[in-house]
Amino acid sequence: MSALVNPKVPEFIKAGRHNYIDQRAQFYRAHEKSALVTEVTVAISQQAAPNIPTLKQYFLIGNERFTSIIRLFEDMLGKLSDPAFGEYDQANKACIDARSLTQLVYDHIERTILTERTAGSIVRSAHAFRALSAEGVGFVIVHDSCGALKAAHDYYTGKFSGPLDEHLQLLLEGGIHTVVAMKEDPKRRTEHGISQAEMANLAITDSRKMVKVFPVCSVLNGGDERVVSGVELLNGLKDGRPNARAYTEAMDYAAKTLWAIAAEMGRKKTQFAHTIFVYDAIRMGRFADPRIFLDLLPNEAVCVTFDFEQIMRGSISKNGIAGVKYAAFHGGGHIKGVGGEDGNRHIMVIDPDPEVTMRVETALLNSCPEARDLTRNGETIIRTRYDLGTREIEFLD
Repeated sequence: MSALVNPKVPEFIKAGRHNYIDQRAQFYRAHEKSALVTEVTVAISQQAAPNIPTLKQYFLIGNERFTSIIRLFEDMLGKLSDPAFGEYDQANKACIDARSLTQLVYDHIERTILTERTAGSIVRSAHAFRALSAEGVGFVIVHDSCGALKAAHDYYTGKFSGPLDEHLQLLLEGGIHTVVAMKEDPKRRTEHGISQAEMANLAITDSRKMVKVFPVCSVLNGGDERVVSGVELLNGLKDGRPNARAYTEAMDYAAKTLWAIAAEMGRKKTQFAHTIFVYDAIRMGRFADPRIFLDLLPNEAVCVTFDFEQIMRGSISKNGIAGVKYAAFHGGGHIKGVGGEDGNRHIMVIDPDPEVTMRVETALLNSCPEARDLTRNGETIIRTRYDLGTREIEFLD
C-alpha cells in the first residue's frame, strides 16, 4: 500500500505534530554535539551570528533530525514522491523575512507544498501558483513588521533615506501599490495581502484550473521576551474551497508550535538571521524549504528564492537580488546577523546540481558589486548540494 492511501499516514502525522516540541528537544539533548547546538542557540538569543564553520556543523545536525523523521516514515509507510510542476496541493507566496511563516515537516509529509519567497510577498508572474494541481490552494502570506512594506511606506511618504539603486526601486515601485503603502499598519499589511492575492488570481485565470489564492497574515504578538504567533485569514474563504480551511489551520498550528520553541529559547521579535539561503524551490523536490530540511526555527534565516533556470540562461531576477541586497549589502545590510557593521554576510546557495550552485554564485557576485566586496569575493558564500534521493546536504567548499 502506498504512502498516499495508507490509513496509518494520518496517525503518523497527527502524532508527529502533537509530540513535535518534546521530540525535537529530546533529539538535541541526546545528540553527541548537543553542546554545539546550545552554543548556537545562545548566540541566536543574543542576536549574534555564530561563525560559519560552527553554522555548517549546526546545519548538518538539523538535517540529520529531518532525515531521521523521513526515514522513519518511509520505512513504515512507503516512499514519499516528489511532485512535478502542476501537481502541488498548496503553493505559498511568502516574504523573505526570517520571522515569516514556515510549515512543519509533517505538513510536507501530509501534502505537497511549494513556497516561493520574495521581499514583501510580492506577486509578479504567479509562477508558484501555476505549479498547483487543478484543485490546489494558494496563499499569499504577509506578516506584521514587514521591512519591505515599511520601506515602501517611507518612500511614498517622503521619509525614505539612504541610497536607492535600481533593485530597491523596482521592489518599491514595481510591486507594492502606492495607495496601500501610504497607509499605516495593520491596514497596510492587510490591504497588501488582499491586493497581492487578487493579483495572483488574475494572473492565473489563463491556466484553466480551479485554483484559488487566499491572503493570510502571520502575526507576532507579545513583547521581546515572549512571542506568540498565529495566522489570520484576511478576507474569508468565500468560495468554500474544502482544503483551504484545513491548510490555514495547519499553518496556524505550525506558527504557534515553532514560535513557542523559539520564544522558550529566548528569541526576540526583532528580526535576526545568521544565513541567507538562495535556492530554486521548484528544483528541490517535496521538501523545498531549507528551514524544513535543516530543522530551523523562526528568526534565524532569510530565504530568497530564484529561478535558477533563468540564471543558467544568463539573467537573474532583480527582485531576488533586491532581497539579498536589502538583507546583507544595501547600506551595509538591514538585517542584524547577516547585515550591519558586524554582519557575517553568510549566503548558502543550495541546489541538487553542484554546477548550478557555482553558476548561481558567479551570477550573484557579478550582479551586485557590494556582494563581491562584502563577501570577500565570495568567501562567505557556501555552495551546498541537496541530494534529492537521500535528502541530505553536502557542503561543496
